[in-house]
Amino acid sequence: MGGRARRRLRGLQRAVQPVPRRARCRAGRRRAARVGRVRLFRRAAPEPLLSVIVPVYNVEEYLAECLDSILDWAAAPLEVIVVDDGSPDGSAKIARKYARRDPRVTVVTRPNGGLSAARMTGVEHATAPYLTFVDSDDVVTRDGGFDAALTSLEGSGSDFALLPYRQFRDVDAPSPTPPWVAEFYADGSRTVVAHEQPEILAQATAWSKVYRRAFWDRAGLVFREGVLYEDQEVTAQAYAAAEHVD
Repeated sequence: MGGRARRRLRGLQRAVQPVPRRARCRAGRRRAARVGRVRLFRRAAPEPLLSVIVPVYNVEEYLAECLDSILDWAAAPLEVIVVDDGSPDGSAKIARKYARRDPRVTVVTRPNGGLSAARMTGVEHATAPYLTFVDSDDVVTRDGGFDAALTSLEGSGSDFALLPYRQFRDVDAPSPTPPWVAEFYADGSRTVVAHEQPEILAQATAWSKVYRRAFWDRAGLVFREGVLYEDQEVTAQAYAAAEHVD
């Protein structure tokens, strides 16, 4: 997942829903369930509009800030699915702490399988009609957020929406914003198709989009394990399959 060089500042937001559970855990009314080799930690919460998948591996330094940024600025009902990919550090402990105090957070623990496997585990547990990904060393901001993307998608019927973002090589030095990004968002959200504005194909990251879940499933989008630059493969397929993009 990378360290400080991959930290990004983006505008986003999220929601949640419960799943059957079987065994009581030490947290009293909170319960744990096992599905194969995956361990699920979840509490009851309102039905979500957006599933936010956060794959986690050795990010204890950044995880709390990431989760706070998602939970504090989310207006839409959301579920945050934290997938602990067998982290040997304290990441899972931090995630479970959040799950105990906020019913919107679900923690899924699985054996280490890599980023693609962790993301797909999150997709398997997602229950909302919209889907997005946030890397665990990223921070979500109010501006240009998930709420705007969801409002746009609800109104347009598009298959997915692009999110504005800024990349930071260090905390105080954001990388320059590509010209096409500034142009695309200059007048607010708008609907396009990839062949009319091919510049959007440069936005090939998993974490800069909100997908309609029905579109994700219909297009058969999968992060394949063992593939380098897995974001680019999935987003290229998404652009090719989408009728319209916001």
